[in-house]
Amino acid sequence: MPHGYEDGSSWPGAVTPTGATPWSAAYGFDMVPPAPPTPLPSYPGLLRWTPIAGATYYNVQLFRGSKRIYAAWPTMHQFGLQPAWKWAGHRFRLSPGRYRWYVWAGYGPRKLAQYRIVGSARFVVPRS
Repeated sequence: MPHGYEDGSSWPGAVTPTGATPWSAAYGFDMVPPAPPTPLPSYPGLLRWTPIAGATYYNVQLFRGSKRIYAAWPTMHQFGLQPAWKWAGHRFRLSPGRYRWYVWAGYGPRKLAQYRIVGSARFVVPRS
């Protein structure tokens, strides 16, 4: 970045009614991004996330592999999965395997579909 005019003179730090002031001493600062959300403690089958200010509901979607096997719209920042359920005309159960779930914060009435992604997480149901 240039430090002054082409003739080598410096730009003033500020111009006041009594003249120009010199530049202030250089300074720096570190920008540290906020830490990612930490998982909240829970029991098996309970999906929890950090509450989002202004959210009127959430959209939670559960996938086994690439197949969506459940969706819900809780109003709280957690949702308890049942060991078995019926969704989209099919019966499912929390059988051994790898799962991924996503949650979006919803704003206003559901019919407006105004969402913002909150995050996602994975879990494994082990073979017994």
